Amino acid sequence: MITYGLQINQNTVDRLFRKLDRLAAERVLRAPMEESLQVLQDDLTDYPPKPQRPYPKMLRTAKQRRYFFWAIKSGVIQVPYVRTGKLGQSWTYRIETTGAGLRGIVGTNMGYAKWVQNEDSQAVIHRGNWLTDARVVSQRRDEIGRRFAAAIKRAMAGGMGE
Repeated sequence: MITYGLQINQNTVDRLFRKLDRLAAERVLRAPMEESLQVLQDDLTDYPPKPQRPYPKMLRTAKQRRYFFWAIKSGVIQVPYVRTGKLGQSWTYRIETTGAGLRGIVGTNMGYAKWVQNEDSQAVIHRGNWLTDARVVSQRRDEIGRRFAAAIKRAMAGGMGE
């Protein structure tokens, strides 16, 4: 699984934990965590438009051509290709409570997802079409930070003495 960290101003979080007990502070942080994970999951489940066929120079080598025609004959692949939607349906998220607070995890159990949506191992044929995990986090980083900052600010202004 690929992990991306989003840093929130640690002093602000420390003040929140000093002001509230641990469970109350985790309740404050759980809502923006849930919203943020849902947004990331929603972005990762979006399918790009169907690519135009045929791919230019799709079967470049004799080995690729042999596999392609073997796979058609064996029923491994169908032509024309029909999207199943399984990759999009496989993305999930969860929130774990750790010794340091909360950890949000977005992931998929599809073995081929790394070739489609992982920034470091995305296949050339998918580049520029499929949104990658790193790109989703990068695009949403500021929004997620603002969401956590607003929740912490509301909790701090909640009238509890320090």
